Amino acid sequence: MSSTLETITHGYDGLVRKVCLLSLSDAVVVISARRKDSAEWVNVEFRISGLTEFSVRQSAGFSNVVLSGGIAHQCIDDIHFVDFAPYSDAMEGADDFRMSGLYFAGASVACCFLPYSECA
Repeated sequence: MSSTLETITHGYDGLVRKVCLLSLSDAVVVISARRKDSAEWVNVEFRISGLTEFSVRQSAGFSNVVLSGGIAHQCIDDIHFVDFAPYSDAMEGADDFRMSGLYFAGASVACCFLPYSECA
């Protein structure tokens, strides 16, 4: 996970293309971001399995589509927290992730690079 985030500079200024709850235990988030090494756009799929909690909120006048704050990830007590709308650069624990409008926490996270597409 950390090498994927490093490759796309933590997704800063990327775009959330798709959020899909496959079941109450599995979710997929697809983003578009620039590769650090080539500056070309790619899509990245994050598959979070064994969901323990999540939040997908969109409020009036605010959008979670642009990854202005990048993507935050921490493993806390064997649970992977992945935040696509972190409010801070210094996430200090699970409660910081829970303040987000777009985060997932689960037993595992798998990432894969996909060809760039605006309609993930």
